[in-house]
Amino acid sequence: DSPNTYCESLIDYLRKIFKCLKMLDDGPKAMLYFSICGHVTERMVNIITGKYEDTDSKKSKSNSGLSPISKIDAFGLKNLSIDVQALEIFADGTGLLQLRTCF
Repeated sequence: DSPNTYCESLIDYLRKIFKCLKMLDDGPKAMLYFSICGHVTERMVNIITGKYEDTDSKKSKSNSGLSPISKIDAFGLKNLSIDVQALEIFADGTGLLQLRTCF
């Protein structure tokens, strides 16, 4: 089994972003890695739940841009699990310990 195309594209994009960040010192680089991966995870959860917390107004809103998932079956959960595993493997490849915990 392999991750869906969107997840593969996202991982390729993250690789390019992280490659650009390699020149930073370890502290700021690690902070950015965790922030970026945390944002990805937050968006995945938002798509599933259909809600997100707007940090400016602190009001719950529908997830902008993407339709929330109204139903998910066992096949969908399996595919989501495969995507998360691919993201964890990507995180392990960065060399930053515990980055996989973001996913």
